[in-house]
Amino acid sequence: MRSLVELWVDQRIFVPTPLFAEFYTEAVPRGHGKYAGLLYESVTARFGADDISLSMTVRPTRDGETHVMTVAEEKGDVDSEECFTAELAVNSRDPLTFRQRLRSAVLHVRGPVVLRTGSQVELSDVEIQASRLNIQTGVLSIRSYKQGEAVNIQLEHPVEHLPNLRVDVKPGASLAVSWPGVEQYPWSEFVDHGIFEESRDTIGAMLALRRILVWFKKDKKDTFAKFRDHIDNVVVGDKEVRREMLAFLMEKRVIRLNGEFYTLVPEEAHKAGINWVALRSPIPSGKILNLINEFLASSAS
Repeated sequence: MRSLVELWVDQRIFVPTPLFAEFYTEAVPRGHGKYAGLLYESVTARFGADDISLSMTVRPTRDGETHVMTVAEEKGDVDSEECFTAELAVNSRDPLTFRQRLRSAVLHVRGPVVLRTGSQVELSDVEIQASRLNIQTGVLSIRSYKQGEAVNIQLEHPVEHLPNLRVDVKPGASLAVSWPGVEQYPWSEFVDHGIFEESRDTIGAMLALRRILVWFKKDKKDTFAKFRDHIDNVVVGDKEVRREMLAFLMEKRVIRLNGEFYTLVPEEAHKAGINWVALRSPIPSGKILNLINEFLASSAS
């Protein structure tokens, strides 16, 4: 029935209700990346489509094809959020597909991503790292709902898009892109090959902190524990500032190493001022600013 259902959805303006995500994940233990957008819209319908306290992460598991999609309502402390989790297969037949808009999302995908709609896709506060991206819309709209929000896209292969694509960056928003051959219209003015290389300053350290801790978002399956080899080799890799930040967080006991897992310690994170709401801002303040300054001082020494 899958092909018939897809045809039915594609031919209609289908707006999923909150029940869609619940029934789908109950019926399909390992779902299809092609339906990620429908699940996302279903969850946002439950919380409220304009609720800016929602955030989403999509990250690969150890097998490389299965990805964990988590949509969370951020309430402040790292252990006080309500979340929706689904496992999705992402491959050439099932690209990770989203429709209409994405807000406050981090997509780290070992496979293709598709953005599609009839007229316009809106992105705000989004970070995409993927092998391929296919934009099937006439307008890519970049918006900012809070000061400093940005859209960063890094790809292994050139982006695919319609020949008449228009990139519309709204006032207050920013876009940075990097992939082979990116220096062409309509991307040339947004090229920044260093977007995923954090610098040793307040903004760069905050980015490193955010890009590490976002992987520790709680989900139904493995709570705050993440495989050590994935954090070391995929999340941190050869990025020097992230490597130093991870060591600093372990020294502060915010993250602990337990066998083959890194574990986030909510009590220590709370003491340091770390929470999902604070991490969403690129400009640190309060306790988390003190933490960043302490990191920069230790890094300098």
